[in-house]
Amino acid sequence: KHSFAMVSFRAPWCQRSDSLLSTMSVLPEHPRHLVAEVDCVSSAGLAHRFAVKQYPTVLLFRDGQSQEYRGDHDVESVAEVVRAGAQPCRPLISTEDFEEFSRKLTGLVAFASNADAPGARAVEHFATVQAGAFPVALAIG
Repeated sequence: KHSFAMVSFRAPWCQRSDSLLSTMSVLPEHPRHLVAEVDCVSSAGLAHRFAVKQYPTVLLFRDGQSQEYRGDHDVESVAEVVRAGAQPCRPLISTEDFEEFSRKLTGLVAFASNADAPGARAVEHFATVQAGAFPVALAIG
């Protein structure tokens, strides 16, 4: 069973899809990760099921949930996403942690036990620095 999957939904006539396919084909294999492609012309039902509107669309699957990958398509960036996909959640305590993490996401939801916790203060600082360019939510409780 795979704990993480990265699936590229592509069209055979799309040059960007071909470029991403070349990138994904050189990724190292991992027994618990799946890196796959779906030809949306021959598998239109799958494309429709996952609401694919443009090519390539890359979806990341973990724990029964999917999320669209919007990062770079170079080998290093894609390999990092696949490596990180099998990792457990890691705590983000410092502002630097949040800045590094945010380069890979389109939004952030953080949880803290109280507003004075170091992580909560780091999230608030990070949100201020981003000045609305990156959606941030902090849940206290």
